[in-house]
Amino acid sequence: MRIAILGALGFLGRELSENLAGLGHEVTGFTLHEPSVQPENFFCRPVSSLRGREVFSEDHFDIVINVAARRSTKSNPLSDAMVRQFNFEIPREFILRASGPGTLIVNASTYIQNFEGIDGNTVDAYGAGKQELTRFLMEESEVRGFRTLDLYLFTIYGIGDRPNHLVPSLISAAKKGEGIPLSLGHQLLNLIHVSDVARNFTNALSTKDEFSYRRHFVWRDDYFTVRS
Repeated sequence: MRIAILGALGFLGRELSENLAGLGHEVTGFTLHEPSVQPENFFCRPVSSLRGREVFSEDHFDIVINVAARRSTKSNPLSDAMVRQFNFEIPREFILRASGPGTLIVNASTYIQNFEGIDGNTVDAYGAGKQELTRFLMEESEVRGFRTLDLYLFTIYGIGDRPNHLVPSLISAAKKGEGIPLSLGHQLLNLIHVSDVARNFTNALSTKDEFSYRRHFVWRDDYFTVRS
């Protein structure tokens, strides 16, 4: 199958892209900027290369996957408007340009960035952008003729995780005897390994069910909580 992946060179995206290419799929990765080095197993190009295509072109992909995510950090602060652009506007445009009637959309959404997991009760601009994209997919899937699997995730960890993500931050803080800042409020917490996430995404592609929008939660039920 022809598969387009936004965020293909990220932590989860690279693992997923290489897995799918290894299974024989024709994978095209999309990134914000021209890749300095092409991956060995799949082709990668900037997402801007899709902007000249008309929506619902005949040259659409069989499967369109969004695993792109960008949030504001101390080392790379972003305005709320920029966070919304990275997590809603760019993925929405990518989905519209790369898909067509019958395309399967697989979207990586977020659960932990909602207080107590309640829809609309978002922690920050990152969670709000992700939830805005989910609302778009819920409303537009049937109208535009594509199927959407919205996969909700907790915190992903594994080899290659960014230093400022939760697990590396916890390990670093423990070694230094320091604490880490948490968002205010009561949040749910669970961990899932990047390889398990990639496997769940891969398994989801084999669905033959007829639907316009469907949500799945990708984790075990025995989560635990953290408080600031």
